[in-house]
Parts: sequence; structure tokens; C-alpha cells
Amino acid sequence: MPYSHALHAGEMGIDCRYCHNTVDRTAAAGVPPTDTCMNCHELLRRDREKLIPVFESHATGMPVPWQRIHDLPDFAYFNHSAHVIGGLIPVAVVTAKALRGAYTADEHRGVTYAAMYWHFLDGIWLVMFLSMIAATWL
Repeated sequence: MPYSHALHAGEMGIDCRYCHNTVDRTAAAGVPPTDTCMNCHELLRRDREKLIPVFESHATGMPVPWQRIHDLPDFAYFNHSAHVIGGLIPVAVVTAKALRGAYTADEHRGVTYAAMYWHFLDGIWLVMFLSMIAATWL
């Protein structure tokens, strides 16, 4: 069944963590259970034909047959913790030095280097992620 993140998270402003409530404890967002959908759709939009699979899933206990919007290969797995920790360590060091007065208006290279390192990691992640997506198209 199709699902629109643009509608739910975008136009309606539903926080991603409402449906993907384990995302801050696990490396993957996961697919929410039907009960999460039914929290709203028990009362809202019951007349929509598109929602029939959700109601059937709720009645039978079988999962919703979601339509995949992307399909990364099995080797493509990105755990955000490595990126976050790898970036936060230099930022924490620079922050500690700044709190001790190590940087002045004239001497701020450490802050600049930490920011450059963080953006370097972002660049690497972006290249890796786009490469994995491109690999699924070939």
C-alpha cells in the first residue's frame, strides 16, 4: 500500500518519532505497527479506499503490505552512532578548550578545524549513501 511521508510528516507535521518510536534507541527506524496508524485512523478518514489495507490489517492482525519506496542492498546499512560519535569527540574537545579560554578572537583555528572535520564526515556519508542508492539502480 502506498504511504505519503510528505502528507503525514510534512503537511500534517506529525513528528517522525510518533510512528518510528524506536528510532532514538535503535540504528534503524523500522516499520510501525498497524495500531500506530489506527490511533488516528480509528476516527479519521475511515471512508478512504486507500486505507482498506490498514483496517484489514487491524482486524486480522496481519501486517500491512507496505509499498517500498527504496530498497537498499543487504550490505547497505548505516548506523548513525559512528557518525555522531566521530563528529562529537572533536567538538567536545574544542568546547572544553574554549571553556578554559584557549581560543580568542584572533586564535580560533581549533574551532575552525572541528567544524571542517564535522563537514568532512557529512561529505563522506553523503558520497557513501548516494553510491549505495545508485548501486540499486544499476
